[in-house]
Amino acid sequence: MRMCPRSGRRLRKHCCYANNARASTMIEIRVRWSRAQFEDVGLPVTGGMWIPDNPVNRELAERMVRAGDEVYGEGTHWLEEREA
Repeated sequence: MRMCPRSGRRLRKHCCYANNARASTMIEIRVRWSRAQFEDVGLPVTGGMWIPDNPVNRELAERMVRAGDEVYGEGTHWLEEREA
């Protein structure tokens, strides 16, 4: 019996490790903003830490972008994605 290295359970057809298939790539997201809009020093860009992209995290990140754009102006905040 083969075991899944990720879950420790017996491999099933739907498991990403079944039939020696590789795990799918995880997507991460973060909110970024331009500090040049907020202070005279004008540092180019700063942002937050990368978090896994899932429906809850994406909704929270999109809310932060909308709130930042409302307060500091359109285009000052944005969402970035990467494969991890």
